[in-house]
Amino acid sequence: MKLFYKYFLLIFFLPLQFFSQEIDSSKIECKYLITFLIDTANINTQKKENASLLIGTHISLFKSDQKQIADSLTLISVEKSASNPVNGRIEINTSSVPTAKFKPEVLYSGGKVTIYDEISKEHYNFPAPDKIAWKIENDTKII
Repeated sequence: MKLFYKYFLLIFFLPLQFFSQEIDSSKIECKYLITFLIDTANINTQKKENASLLIGTHISLFKSDQKQIADSLTLISVEKSASNPVNGRIEINTSSVPTAKFKPEVLYSGGKVTIYDEISKEHYNFPAPDKIAWKIENDTKII
């Protein structure tokens, strides 16, 4: 059983460590207020959340600020639980960790864009369908 928990911790939190190392080296941070629907068929489920686009030299990550906080608190909770086993068992309780409403994340790395999302507690990742062809023009706009 201990082996299971070690593999769980490794598989679940290794990507977080990978992203956090790259986020720490970000050069630019752009803040957004995103508005989205929890249920696209119901306009009354509209929510707002702050998000950040962290841009580094070779990698960028777009993620909800609340999800960033939740991920950090979950990691701390797991590390604390792993260092204090109860009767030889690691018990992970993340019920007190606040959750984000906006789950998708977009990672740009190595020329590829990968989207991470959660649907009904199932986690998915897939490549972005189309590459954006940016066209920079000499225009300005006051918003």
